[in-house]
Parts: sequence; structure tokens; C-alpha cells
Amino acid sequence: MHLRKMLRQDKEKKAVCNDKPADADKYDVKLELGDVVVTATDGVFDNLFNREILDIIEGFKRERYALKKQFRCGLRGPPCLLSEPEEAKELARRICRASRAKVDQGETGKRVETPY
Repeated sequence: MHLRKMLRQDKEKKAVCNDKPADADKYDVKLELGDVVVTATDGVFDNLFNREILDIIEGFKRERYALKKQFRCGLRGPPCLLSEPEEAKELARRICRASRAKVDQGETGKRVETPY
């Protein structure tokens, strides 16, 4: 269905979203130790490619491990684990900032490549 037609129909129904929970995609994925699950809205996934998100995650893990190794603290389990809630929050902030940075670049008229 064409996007304009969909938006018009939504406007006529005065609803933001007509999707039902049963309409959602469902995936079964086996997780392994050290995996990071990223859940986000299209504000992230429309602006960042999967590879960009993965690069942010891998860089963050390397940085955190180096800090923990330097101060010999918090080295629980394999070096790839994010073991504290604050680490997960900081990682989420970095992903969001990267997405926002692309939006800001696009608003200045600079051509920005995105998945969307």
C-alpha cells in the first residue's frame, strides 16, 4: 500500500497506530554469553545500519574492558560482558546519540546514507 494512502487512512481513523499485538513480528533467537540485545524504535533503526550499531557495541565493550583491566575492578566473567546496569544505559545513550547525529547531518543538507 502506498505510504500516502496509509497515512490518509490513519488520519481518517484518528489513530496513531492500528497495529495489533498479533500483527507484530516474532523471532526465536538463541542467545550466547556476551550477546547484547538492542531494542529500539525506528528512530534508531531507520538511521543506523546494523553494522554501525555493532561497531558501537564492540567499541564500547573494548573500552569498558580496558578500563576494568586498568583498575582491576569488576572483571566478572568473560571480558565481553556488560555486567552493570549503568553500562547498558551508557551503551544505549551512545547508540541514540549516533542516530541523532545522522539526523542532524541530514538537516544541514549534507547527504547521509541510512537504511531507510
